[in-house]
Amino acid sequence: MRPVQGMKLWRRLGRLPVLPPPPRNKKGKPHDHARKKAPHESSSNPYKLTRHGRVGTCSNCKKEGHNKTRCPDPSVPPPPKRPRGRPKKNQGESSQGGASQGGDSQAGSSQVGASQSSQGRFGFSS
Repeated sequence: MRPVQGMKLWRRLGRLPVLPPPPRNKKGKPHDHARKKAPHESSSNPYKLTRHGRVGTCSNCKKEGHNKTRCPDPSVPPPPKRPRGRPKKNQGESSQGGASQGGDSQAGSSQVGASQSSQGRFGFSS
């Protein structure tokens, strides 16, 4: 047997071209067509909601309808952040409070410190 160079070199017979076989009905119960899903329905997860109809808020100017990348006023400075944790006492207030009380506050604090030191680290007497 000799190899053929390609379809261009095949002999022309003048017959009709070979057609594919006609489609046949498949055995078994026919499947119903699935309904078309609405735009807000997800095709992959039925429990996951979409963001359809939501209005976004800009994190820069706090206005609705756009986000930070498309903000028309990008020069808005962010509001100052409050410090986290317990607010610290000012040194001026503590010294003024101690001066107004006089010697009574110092004597009371020394008595409290003495009773705490005798109790130990966790408040139990040893």
